Order: sequence, then structure tokens, then C-alpha cells
Amino acid sequence: MREAVTACRTAITLTPPDQVRHDRYHRELRQLLLRLFTTTTDLDSRKLEEALRWSYPPTAGSPENGVPVACLAQLASALQLEYQHTDELPTLRDAVKTARRVVERTQPDDPDLVTYRSDLASLLWVLSGRDGDLGTLDEALRIMRETLSDLSPADERRGSRLNLLAHALKRRYELTGDVGALREAADVGREAVAAASRTRQDLPVSKGNLADVSRMLAERTSDLAMAREAVLLAQEAVGGLRADDAQWAGIQAVLGSAMTHLAVRTDDGQAITHAVRDIRKAVAATPVNHPDYLSRLDALHRALMFQYGKSKEPAVLEQAVKTARDLAGTAPADHPARSRYLSHLSRALREVFLAGNRNSVRDLKDSTEYARQAVAGTPPDHPDRAAALANLSDLLGLLFERTHDPVSLREFVTTNAAIARMGAATASQRIAAAQRAAHADLQLARGRHAITMIRLAVELLPQLGLRDVDRADREHRVSAAHRLPATAAAVAIAVGRPGHAVELLEQTRGVVFAGTLDTREDVAELRRAAPDLLPRFQQIRDDINAADHETTLPSFSEHRDATGRHPRELAARRATLSRQWDELVEEIRRRPGLAGFQKPTPITDLCRHAAQGPVVSVVADESRAHALIVRDDPRDPVIVVDLPGVTRATVVRQAEAFRTALGVALDREQPARARRHAQPRMLEVLAWTWDHITEPVLSRLGRTGPPPEGGPWPRVWWCPVGVVTMLPLHAAGHHDAPPYADTVMGRVISSYTPTIRALAHARRDSPGTPSTLVVAVPDAPGSPPLDGAREEADLVREFVPEAVVLPAAGATARRAAVIEVLRRHGIVHLACHGYANLHDPSASRLLLHDHATDPLTLHTITRLNLQHARLAYLSACSTTDTSQEQADEATHLTAAFQLAGYRSVIGTLWPINDRTALSVARDFYTELTAHRTTPPEPGRAAQALHRAVCELRDTAPALPSRWAAYIHSGA
Repeated sequence: MREAVTACRTAITLTPPDQVRHDRYHRELRQLLLRLFTTTTDLDSRKLEEALRWSYPPTAGSPENGVPVACLAQLASALQLEYQHTDELPTLRDAVKTARRVVERTQPDDPDLVTYRSDLASLLWVLSGRDGDLGTLDEALRIMRETLSDLSPADERRGSRLNLLAHALKRRYELTGDVGALREAADVGREAVAAASRTRQDLPVSKGNLADVSRMLAERTSDLAMAREAVLLAQEAVGGLRADDAQWAGIQAVLGSAMTHLAVRTDDGQAITHAVRDIRKAVAATPVNHPDYLSRLDALHRALMFQYGKSKEPAVLEQAVKTARDLAGTAPADHPARSRYLSHLSRALREVFLAGNRNSVRDLKDSTEYARQAVAGTPPDHPDRAAALANLSDLLGLLFERTHDPVSLREFVTTNAAIARMGAATASQRIAAAQRAAHADLQLARGRHAITMIRLAVELLPQLGLRDVDRADREHRVSAAHRLPATAAAVAIAVGRPGHAVELLEQTRGVVFAGTLDTREDVAELRRAAPDLLPRFQQIRDDINAADHETTLPSFSEHRDATGRHPRELAARRATLSRQWDELVEEIRRRPGLAGFQKPTPITDLCRHAAQGPVVSVVADESRAHALIVRDDPRDPVIVVDLPGVTRATVVRQAEAFRTALGVALDREQPARARRHAQPRMLEVLAWTWDHITEPVLSRLGRTGPPPEGGPWPRVWWCPVGVVTMLPLHAAGHHDAPPYADTVMGRVISSYTPTIRALAHARRDSPGTPSTLVVAVPDAPGSPPLDGAREEADLVREFVPEAVVLPAAGATARRAAVIEVLRRHGIVHLACHGYANLHDPSASRLLLHDHATDPLTLHTITRLNLQHARLAYLSACSTTDTSQEQADEATHLTAAFQLAGYRSVIGTLWPINDRTALSVARDFYTELTAHRTTPPEPGRAAQALHRAVCELRDTAPALPSRWAAYIHSGA
């Protein structure tokens, strides 16, 4: 190549300037010099500038001894190429300086000025990613917006410029946490894809960038539809490139990152395996000194850490530690992401500590030192600081567990309090940190600071319930705060405010449930005090309910075009409706007598809903447990019952033992002996629950034995909190022999309610209809036959001859038809299979004939607002089962029917067999119809179920898997 340069220079010398070949030789020389610069170390930038200046023929317009503008532009491009090969910051800064000179020396009317300014903006954007300077990025954004405005809509360059702007906006989010910038990046990215689709230029690159923006936005908002869209876009982008294309590795990494997030969001172990594979390909195709090598290695580390969390395979953790060490060791000291990489290394080493046999405190302290370095290197206002501090707090918590050093615990509180007050942190991060700080404050006996932290968390909680995504996504988002209710109540009890503890439970549990109630209640109050606002209230309410349940998930590909218009418009519509709703509520509160409209209910009003029986919340925190008995006494509305020997950990152990034994008892593939031996273990848990939780509560209520013969049975509404929801409180007791006095069933009639507000909603005064509907589906496609369903339908007809039975002979029960007929009947009995999805509770469903294509899901049921509904009997498996994280949100089918309008709902905690279902149904309807002498009376549903279950228990007390599954929820 050097010989070619020499030959070209000789040719220029020997060729007269007026010949055409002269200019051609100059052009060839420039290309040779650029190639020589980017492939060898022979020339530095100053020598290249001189060489390029010499390679240009002198023109009348160029200053004497000056470098032509075109020459400087070539130099800037060459320096950028050199940076891409070396990742050296001085080279990049030289490129920016040169690009500035190009812009400064170009005349305003020069047609190349727009291109030169765009090149400068691109370099500034690259520089902001290398030095983390927000001022540099903002300058790039300003120039990008200005150059875009200079282009006509039809200009072929518009697509690439829009794509660059989307990149810059994405980086602004990365540096500041500004969600508005990320949303704008998504909008601009869609415009870039649309423009590229018209010109067919750079379409895969634009789609890849939009995929990355969509993935980041999905991570921030918990929008599952957008997470799926990100994967689809990335797959299309990769499919539009060859493996030897320069952009392939970057877009392959985008695909892997999108798949990683989707795997995390859906808890999919198979998907994360594919994600790791895809990112490995991207890393392998990227030179170590490439500027994007570290970011792609970072993506691999994140994927490996999630894969290890799923598999717990030591080899995966070893790979994760290696990538973390490579990141921390390769990143230059001035790299803006180096602190993040140190935090990665700290977390990976923490997992090594937790998985190892030694569990050395020295190893833990080494991990903590890396965490401290990560915090020290992260600017106070950077979004990464919250994650770095959270990692440090986790390590401090482990240190306290191992050493019991109060210094570590105090630093733990300080660290989490700092996160809780960080404006740049997400609401989820801040709430979790405030909860952790408050819990530690209890151990340090710092009640005042603990209550301050809880108040801050409660103030932030509505942000997780914002209606910017659909209901299922909000439920997922709120589950991040699943430990807050128990800690909030424990703090309030510790400072001597049990009434406030109940108020906090109402504000921190059932957040999405309450949001739906907000749109369905208070119409009567509004009609009385502000009738002119009622039409707008009803219109926005209906629009919110429609948008809340609209989703692109069931048939996603049908709802997107090249720009993803449908999900974008849906998100915008939700945001607009949410804003309109908030503005309307504020307007209503300004009206006389409506200042408290949809504000949290004080305990003096909540206690009125205990008039028919006490409401008992059971709370188990890490170090203590209490029962809060709410009674109808405004002067002393709450009684606190201490529960010695009960903690969160003991409850989890008992609940897991119960679930494990239950699984064996119900598994027909298990040996008969194992199934028999599982039943006593379940009885042991029920006995423990009685001794430690329910008996102290009932004794405090004065329920020390069965009610007098022939007298009314007292009622209790259980409202368990957090992990306590995993225990069947209604079935607790010593079921050894009659008369079963030391059992809950032997002393009271039990009902459940998600919150006191939900109970008040179930007791609302609205007309009902006495007609009965039976839906029996014994043969849902793809599920085992349910022969008892037909018998159950016939049984209900015996007690209620006028009941309507679906489907008719030879027909099928389909979702749309069932929903329509539900609106016309006050009582519904559903005999079918049920499916509880513990990872995605909103996907739980009742299996009708079209469940594979149009399922009757929890998500669908919550959309209903049935004004005449009275009683729903769900004779299906596991209708009240949900995950530990979603327990306080009551995301199960039983609660969904209650939210749909049914005052009473009969549900099940686990699968039941046909014989049991028929037995319970027969005894239930016998009581509900007064032995067939009256029409069914829904108001007696709790009493009827209690009697039916007691009858079943009395026939087989040693088999709790048969009789303990049924519960009553509601009024």
C-alpha cells in the first residue's frame, strides 16, 4: 500500500493539472491515504491532515496553506474509523474537533452544510456515550433537530437522520432516566422505520434501534406487548442482514437483550437459553477494542445472571463471574459504565458467596468493596446509582445477618433511605428501598424514621398503578412492592397506631383492584352532589375500562404494522384517559361536600363494615406477627393480637410444607402409601395454624367454643396479608374427633375479603335478579373429561328447576355467549375445569369450549360490571390460587368474579374431584333453598357452604385435601 501511495504521488507530479487524470489521481491518493491510516500505525492525525491537504489540488477558494473543507471532512471520518478500531477517547475527541472545524469553515449556503452538521451531531452522540457528558449529548440533540427541520419529508436522508435522533434520545434516557425522552425515542424510531420502509434504505438498522428502544421502554413500564414487539422487530432486523454486514453484531446483541427481557418478564427458562446464545454470537463477532464490545459483553452478563437464577448451575455462574471480571478489567478508568461493571462483579461474587460451602465473611467483604467502588464512581444524579446502592444494601444486609454488627444495619438504613429519596430512581426502586429501610428501622427501634419511610412508599405506590399499560401489566408492576403491606402494618403497630395500620393495609393492598373500583363506585354520591359532572364521569369511566382491558397479546401480529401504530395509539389513549380522569376527580373534589371523593377511607369509617362480624387481618413480618381485629366501634375500632412464634419465615415453611403434602396427596401417579401419609402432614399444618394464629384471634373475640345449639353462628371475615394468604385459615384446627371444637369451622363461619373496601363493595345496595344460570363444560378441548359437570348441572336443576343450563344439547359453551348471558342472571354456577397461572395470574382461566382461541380469563372477567349479580359458584379447580407476589393484589378468579359484581363467590384453593364437587354442591343447595322449599337465597351462601364443608369433613376428617379447598369470599 505504501508503494501504491508513492506511485500515485509520482503520477500526480508527472501529470499536467489541466488533464482529467490529474484529479483522478488526487482522488485515488486520498483513498489510499485513508486506507493506510485506518489499517496501520504509520500516521497520526496531524500527519494524515498534512497528507490529505497535499493530496487535494489547490483551488481558488481555499486559503493559502489551509486545509480544504472536504479534506477536513475526510479526516474526521478517518478519525472516527480509527476510534472504532481502538476505542481511544483522544482519537474520538480529535474527530469531534475536526468535525467542528468543517462546520465552522463551511459557508451557510453550501449544500453540504446539512451533511457536515449531521456528521458533527453523530460524533457528539458517540462522544457522549464514551465520556457520559450530558452537555455534549444535548448539543448533539439540538443539531439533529435543526438538521431534520432542513430536510423535506421526501428526502431520502430523513430516515437515517431520524434513526440517529432516536439513538440520541435513547442515550438521554440512559444518562438521566428521563422516560419522556425514551417515549420520544420510540415515536421518532417508528418514524425512522416508516421512512426506511418507503426508501428501503437502512431498514434493518432502523428496526434494530426501534427494537432496543422498545425493550427499554418495556422494562421501565412493564408493558408485555411492547416487550414482545421488541423481539419481533429485532428478529426482522437480524433477518434483513447478512452475518458479514457491519451492523449485524450490534443488532444481534439487540435481539439477545430483547429476548432476555422477555424471558425475565415471562419467567421463561427456554427463552433465556436462546438469548444467551444470540448474545454470544454478537460478542464473538465484535473485536475486543471495538467501542461497542463492552456493551455487548454487558448484555451477555445480564443474560447469564438471569439464566443462573433459573438454573442454579455452577457453570453458568462461573461464566457470569468471568464476564463481569472482563467488563471491570477491560473498561478504561474513565469509562462512564465502569462503575456499573464493578457493580455487576460485586453481585456475581455475592452469588458465589451464597452458593459456596465456605460462606466466608472475608469473601462477602470483598464483594462489598467492589460495591462501594461502584457507588463512589456513579454520579449522584445518574440512574445507575440506585441499582448500585441497592446492591450495596443487599450486601450490608448479608453482613448484618452474619456478624450482627449494628454498624452494618445502620448503614443499610442510610443506603436505602438515600435510594428512597432519589428522584432519578424508578418508583419500584424507591418503594422497595423505603420498605427495606423501614423494616431495618424496626430492628433499631427507630419508629419515627420507619413511619417516615412508609409514608414515602405509600405516596409513591400510585405510580405503579398508573393506567399507562393494561391491567395485567399493572398487576405485574405492583407486585414489585409485595412486601410493603406487611412492613407498613408492622411499623404502624410498633409505634402504637393500630388504626393507622389498617388504613395502610387498605392503601397498599389491592392497588389495581381499588383502581377498578374507583371507576365503578360513587355514582350515587356524584348524582346527588354534582349531577352535571356525572355524564363526563361515566363516559371517561367506560372509556378507561375499555382501554384497560384492550390488549395486543392474544393475536399480536394482527395488531401491528411497519410502525407499530396500534400499540402506540393504545398507549397514548390510556395516558390521555388517565390524565382526564385525574383532572375530573380533582374537579369533583372542589365541589361542596365532595372534598373526600375517592380519598383513602379513615379507620372510623372502615370499622362500620364490621357490623355483621369482625374483619381480621393477619400480618407476618420478618421478626413478628400480629392480628388486627377490626370491629364496629369508632371509639376503639382495632384490637391488636400478638402472635408469638410466628414470623414470615415460619409461615412460609408451614405453607410450603402444606403445598408439598397437598401436591403428593393429589398426584395419582404417587404410590398410595405416599398419598395417605401426605394427609397427616396437611393436618399438622392446620393444627399449627390453629395454635399460633386462629385460636388466639377467636379467643380474643370470645369465641371459645361452638355456638349454643340452635343459635346463630357468628361470622368472621379473614383478610390475610402477604405470605399468610398461603395458609387456609378457615380450615385451621385439630380435626381429631367430634365435636371438633378446637377448629375454626367448629366456632365460626369464615369468609374472605381482599380488603375492607372490597367487602363494602360486595354489600352495596343495588338490585339483583333471582334467576339462575348453570354453565357445564365436561369436554373442553385439550383437557381431561369432567364427567361430573353434567351431573352437577342436573343436580342444580333439581334444586332450582327454572335454572337455565348452558350449553344446550349438541351445542358448545363459548366465551362471548357466556359473557352475554351472565348479564341476565343473578346466580351463576360454573362446572368446568379451571387453570391458575401462578406466573401470569391475569391469564388464569375457566375452560370453555373455545378456551384455546378465545379464553375466559381473569383479565376478561374483571372487565365485566354486572349490576344484578349476586352469587357465583365456581365449581372448578384452583380458582383462588395465586402467586406469593400477587397475593395482596387478589389476582385470582374468585376475586375477579367479586370485582365483576358478585356479592358472594364460592371458590377453591386447589383441584377437587367429581365426587367431592357433587357432594358439596348437593349440601350447599340443600341449605341455600331451605331443603327445596324456597328459591335460592344468595345471602345465605356463606352459611350454606359452611354446613356443606362441615358435612364433608365429618365423613372424612383425616382427608383435608377433600374438604379444605372450598372458601367463601364476599358479603
